[in-house]
Amino acid sequence: MLQRLGLTTASLSTELDLARQAQAPTLRDRQTTFGADLEDAFKAAGLKLSGRWPRWTSGPWQFLASDDLKTCELQWGPGVERLHSFPIGVDAALETLRQQETLFASGHNAATLPDLLLAATRMAAARLGLRDSETVPLSAVHPCLAFLLQGQAFLDRPGKGTWKQDYPRARFSYDLSRLRGLRLEGQELRLRVATRDQTRKPGNAFWLPDDAAGNGTLFHSVQFVKREDQVG
Repeated sequence: MLQRLGLTTASLSTELDLARQAQAPTLRDRQTTFGADLEDAFKAAGLKLSGRWPRWTSGPWQFLASDDLKTCELQWGPGVERLHSFPIGVDAALETLRQQETLFASGHNAATLPDLLLAATRMAAARLGLRDSETVPLSAVHPCLAFLLQGQAFLDRPGKGTWKQDYPRARFSYDLSRLRGLRLEGQELRLRVATRDQTRKPGNAFWLPDDAAGNGTLFHSVQFVKREDQVG
């Protein structure tokens, strides 16, 4: 029968494969479907999400999907700090976000953080030969604060066994965003916006969110200045 119709088993199989491929969703279709499913899932979870393929924003967090729809990356800020890459999926995106939010909000005592930031700023200033009142690069404050966050055990016996926690750039930026306008020991925390030249070298500037919509600013340095109500 197939021979009378001019068909072979191989050619029929090829025709069937082509028909299935024509009916299968295209990559573009799958990308559109994933974006819609992601928005629906975030809405159901009470979370705001905006954007379009391949990038979406939820507060200070951003999701960047790979072109082949195999992986997705969670970032802090608009492509500023890469945090975690995972197999693409709506449930995986929500779980990854929740894990990072929990991680950022925990890990050290928030009550002691202001004093530690002031101490770290003074430590960084001393290392650079600056006065306490001068502007200090955040890139110098960050490692000093990471050191102080380890606790007394590490200070007594420095080593891998007493190193309590890593302190990546994104965590530092998150903590700084919570401490904006900090007043401590008659001084006020001032963050200095990075100039264009200061943002050219990776690592010089730190991104902090300005609002819940995912807008933010790059800062280069910090300064503790005497409060006006304390002058005189």
